[in-house]
Amino acid sequence: MQTTGDLDMYSSSIESLNGGTIQVNVGVKFDDAGNVIFENPAAELNAGSADFTVNSTGARGIFSTSHGDVTVDAGGDININGSRIATYDGGNISVESLAGNVDCGDGGNGSVVVYNYSTDPNTYAVSTSVVTIHGSGILATTFPDSFSSVGNILVTTPNGNIIAKQAGISQYNLNTVENPYATVTLLAGYELDKITGLPVFKSSDRDIDVSGFGVIAQNASLKASGSINGLIFAKGNSDVVAQQNVNVTVLAEGTASVSAGGTVSGTIIGVGGVSASGSSIDASLLSNNSISGQTSGQSGLAQGTAANATSAAASNENANQTATTTSDADDNEPKGDKKPIALAQRVGRVTVLLPGKKE
Repeated sequence: MQTTGDLDMYSSSIESLNGGTIQVNVGVKFDDAGNVIFENPAAELNAGSADFTVNSTGARGIFSTSHGDVTVDAGGDININGSRIATYDGGNISVESLAGNVDCGDGGNGSVVVYNYSTDPNTYAVSTSVVTIHGSGILATTFPDSFSSVGNILVTTPNGNIIAKQAGISQYNLNTVENPYATVTLLAGYELDKITGLPVFKSSDRDIDVSGFGVIAQNASLKASGSINGLIFAKGNSDVVAQQNVNVTVLAEGTASVSAGGTVSGTIIGVGGVSASGSSIDASLLSNNSISGQTSGQSGLAQGTAANATSAAASNENANQTATTTSDADDNEPKGDKKPIALAQRVGRVTVLLPGKKE
C-alpha cells in the first residue's frame, strides 16, 4: 500500500492472515535498490485514534499472522496511538520514519482477539486458530499452539525520536519455540546501511524514551545520537549506546552493556556480566560475573541475587504477557497505569546479517 499524503486508521486495520507480507509506504517511495525516490516529510501515519474509542476486542492497526513480515515507512511521524504494528505468529517488523518520530502510543494493558487461517496442503481444508493476545504498540509474538519462532523488530528514526511510554516495544513467544538470536533494534539519529547492515549516523540530538512499558526483547540493541531513557528487559544480551546521557533500568540474563558520551545513571543488571562507560557513572552495576566500569554507585552483587531477580522478572513478565482474559475495554483506550547485537534486519531493503552461534 502506498500513499503520497497522510494515512489515518482511526478504527480499521491492514491485515495479512495467511502468511502474506505487508508493505505500507506513507509519503515515501523507494526504487528496487531501496533508495528514496519520493519523500513527503509532512506525511503522517496514525494507526489508531487518540481522540475516541470503539468498544471491540478485535485487533486493529497493521498486523500479520502466520509468518508474514510487516514493513511500515513514512515520510513524517508514525503515531500508533492505542493500536498496534504487529506480527502475531512469526515474521519480522520494520518501522521507519524518515523525517519524524515513531510514537508507540497509549494502548497500555489492552488485549485483543486474533485470528489465524491456514490451509491443509493435501486436503485444502481451511482451519482457524483464535487466541487472545495482550499488548499494543509494536509487538512481535507467536501463537501458543504454533511452531513459529518470534521475529525481529527494527525501528529507525534517522531524523527523529523513538517514544515508547504507556505502550511499549515487545518481542516474546507464547509457544515453546525459542529463538535465541531474535533482536529488537532501535536507532534514533541513525539508519542501517543497505549493504553492511550497520548503523550509519544521520542527525544529532535524537532520543530514545522507553520510560513507560519499555522494551521487552530476546536481545536488545538501542543506539541514539542524543540520550536514552527507560526500561529494558532482555532474555539474552542488551547493548545501549548514546552520544549524550543514559538513564536506564536494564535487566539482562546475558550481558548488559551501556555506554554514553555523558553520564550513565540508573540500574544495570547483567547475569552474564556488566560493562559501563561514560564521562561519569553513578549507576548501580550489578552482576555475579564480571563488571567493567568505575561507578560512584553500587558495584557488585551477593551470590545468586542477580540471577534470582532476573528469573523473577522473567516469570512475572511471562505471566503478564500470556494472560488470556479478554478485556472489555477497547485497545484504543488510553491506559494510564500500566557484547553488541549483530543481527539487525531491514525487511526487504537491506542485507540480513546473522551472528554466529554461541560457543
